[in-house]
Amino acid sequence: MIRPLSRARRARKSVSIALAFLFVLAFIPPPPHTSARAARAADDPQAQIPVIAPGSAYRQTNLISDTPGLAPVLDPLLVNPWGISLTASSPF
Repeated sequence: MIRPLSRARRARKSVSIALAFLFVLAFIPPPPHTSARAARAADDPQAQIPVIAPGSAYRQTNLISDTPGLAPVLDPLLVNPWGISLTASSPF
């Protein structure tokens, strides 16, 4: 009499484990879809630069600097590299 009870208990336990596993699998979100173009774009550093409409941006060109490698001309005695001067009568 003990044996059929343990078999029924084992069967219920295995069915409940199987159902729990199926429920867990059903509610796991799928991995994000990446296309081949997106995978190539992630490897290419040029693809990560945003496209800016013509006429809505500017390009900075440093002509002289007191920092080595920042501009073609190096001047270690350079003071006020922005060209802004302060006077008593104007903000700049």
